[in-house]
Amino acid sequence: RKVDSPELTLRTELFDVFSLNVDLKKALSDSWTLYYGSEMTFNNVSSRAYRENIETEEEFLESTRYPDGTNHYFTLAFYGSGKYHLNDKFIINTGLRYNYIQLKSTIEDNSFFNFPFSRISMANGALNGSLGWTYLPYDKAQLKMNLSTGFRAPNLDDAAKVFDSEPGRVIVPNEDLEPEYSYNLDLSWIQSINEFVQFEITGFYTHVRNIMVRRPYSFEGQDYIFYDGVQSEVYALANASKANIYGISLNAEAHLSSALSLESDFTIMKGKDSDQNTLRHVPPLYGGFHIKWSQKKWNADLYLLYNGKIPADKLTPEEQSKTHMYELNDEGRPYSPAWYTVNLKFSFQPTDMLLIQSGLENILNHRYRPYASGIVAPGRNFYIALRLSLG
Repeated sequence: RKVDSPELTLRTELFDVFSLNVDLKKALSDSWTLYYGSEMTFNNVSSRAYRENIETEEEFLESTRYPDGTNHYFTLAFYGSGKYHLNDKFIINTGLRYNYIQLKSTIEDNSFFNFPFSRISMANGALNGSLGWTYLPYDKAQLKMNLSTGFRAPNLDDAAKVFDSEPGRVIVPNEDLEPEYSYNLDLSWIQSINEFVQFEITGFYTHVRNIMVRRPYSFEGQDYIFYDGVQSEVYALANASKANIYGISLNAEAHLSSALSLESDFTIMKGKDSDQNTLRHVPPLYGGFHIKWSQKKWNADLYLLYNGKIPADKLTPEEQSKTHMYELNDEGRPYSPAWYTVNLKFSFQPTDMLLIQSGLENILNHRYRPYASGIVAPGRNFYIALRLSLG
């Protein structure tokens, strides 16, 4: 409900989710193990909406978030993977997975938007594979490489959802949306300097074809439509020709004593589509640093979490107009500032049956928003949990 308005809009979604998994394992020999199985899921979504005048209690029909008819989402997958020890130095991992995904949505009341279609129906399938190997040059080192392909078909949110992502902008369904296909490479080096210090460095690269991105869209030849009484620019999830995502991550551990250890992780990623626009879901630099202490029944972890900055000119185009979601720089342009939090958590297990966990998060009470969330994260907060095991 808008401020001082008597009109209250209520949108409700009901979800039925069913899933079935079968996972099997068979040792073919001492050096060869086969994993295989199947997975099936079915989602049924019912979307309803109405508008109420809270002064007169009159009710009116309102546009729904999803199509107001039938919304079915079905997936079926079969997979097989194997792990083979060639010798003491080489290990091979390989796998295949076939995915079939079907989506069906129908629009019963088309009076709100007058879509040029009353039904969205998609069926997509793909065979994906992976091939990886591990090389053990000596006792304290490992070199790993993995090649794989990926597949993501449009789901109900992608293809059929209608919602306002920000004031004055509305996302409409796109019945022509196609699946994404990815081709991935990652290379890792794991090194133990001695029995107390270990680090791992990983580089990764992904090429995505038909990547789904939000872009300006035309609805029956119009760039603007009225949504909830507001003239809104039309956007839709559409396929860009391609995108590249790459980065590097570093993890390190140091055991200073039997009770005290240090851990640190760091990841930096970059991603651009075929128009050289930054990808919305690629986060800024992020990482953490932990000081851990463990003694008998007590465990404690004092840790720092941090995120880097994304300047205004590096924000993806669909984020640059969202002045309500981001900090503004001296020029009045939105950007994502850097932030960090200091946190403490500990646990105590007085008996085999009882575990007590507690923590103090965001000790310095910093105000920040995780990138692209639009939601202010919690300030300083305390939690405690008791876990009782009767088994």
